[in-house]
Amino acid sequence: MYSPRTERKLIWRERFPVAAPVLLAVIQMLSTFVIVALETASVIISPVRGTIWAGFWCSLIFTLSWVSMFALVCCYKSRSCATYVLLVSILCAIFAIILIVFDSIFINNPSRCYLTESICNNLITATTNNQFNYQDFLNKRAILSAQLAFAVLMLLTALIYILVYAIISALVRSRSGRVLVEHHHITELQPSQNRYPPRVIPINSLLKRLHSSRISHSIVIMALDTLNRKLAVCAAVFAGFAVIMAVISMATNYWTNDMEGNQAYWRGLFYKCFNSNSTQCEYIYSSSSKSAFILCLIGSVFMLVGAIFSGLMMGFLNFPRIRYFLAPLFLFIACVFITAGLVDYASYANINSHSSRLMIASIVFGYCALTIASFVAGRYTILTRNPKQYQQATVGGVN
Repeated sequence: MYSPRTERKLIWRERFPVAAPVLLAVIQMLSTFVIVALETASVIISPVRGTIWAGFWCSLIFTLSWVSMFALVCCYKSRSCATYVLLVSILCAIFAIILIVFDSIFINNPSRCYLTESICNNLITATTNNQFNYQDFLNKRAILSAQLAFAVLMLLTALIYILVYAIISALVRSRSGRVLVEHHHITELQPSQNRYPPRVIPINSLLKRLHSSRISHSIVIMALDTLNRKLAVCAAVFAGFAVIMAVISMATNYWTNDMEGNQAYWRGLFYKCFNSNSTQCEYIYSSSSKSAFILCLIGSVFMLVGAIFSGLMMGFLNFPRIRYFLAPLFLFIACVFITAGLVDYASYANINSHSSRLMIASIVFGYCALTIASFVAGRYTILTRNPKQYQQATVGGVN
């Protein structure tokens, strides 16, 4: 009889699809090349305006992602390699979100320099071709739009791999139903019987037999608490919606609606637009807006990591007890950062439009996910500290 760990490895290699990482790696590789090419074209048009060269430094993580997926195939679908690729995919998803947010901001006004004012002036003066005409404006916007589309594709490939990993982990759990029996309870096989492999007993049937037998202290059972896992996935869904709403909120320009004199205007984190005969928008050189954006962006990244840990690590995998607190910890940090960013923005402007309300909704969803994840982490801690009571309750409930 295989040990439980060996059995899980064998089932993993049997179930894990080779085509999935290969296809995703090819898509990520091509997307990375396109993102680098588009960033190069954007820098050629203007190395200062409408860029912070995010396509270059984000592509380093993207390259690590697709190289890791190709290496996974060479590892013969090893679970340890797949887990490493999972961590890289989480990092890839984070940097894809960062690139999406920056591209969404730059598309609104590609002619602006988004660095500090002194650095922008020095760079514009140092460049040989500092002219930026209307055709350059259109070309820059088209390039940024294309780069945004490929960044979204990169994010989808990373999330698809995370989903595949979660599904395979669940399948491995559903099929691994072996138990460990003490040696003195195993009857030695006769020589004529050694050619037959040991019979595998499903866990449900074993629980029924165990309930009516006297060897309960000889068998170690790892039972699954379906309520915990469903709640963990529910927390991941709440956190995922919070991430989506936070990204949309940061990328749109409707945080405040107000009047300035007799003229109505609306503004976001980077732009202020006036409603006149023709809508005019101006870039806001404000350290407060940038600090609010940075705080919300960091919070969104932590929210994404918390969602992945909640749904994947708590919902499908077994880890030492201390690691169950990682999901609520990341979600708590995310809620603190997003709340701080919203409070920072509210200190100098009203919060009365669609984007700011969407960020408030993101905080509400984040706190809901935090509450559920904390509850699940506490239940896991209690169960792992009292395994005998949990085992007896589980066995006693099967009749």
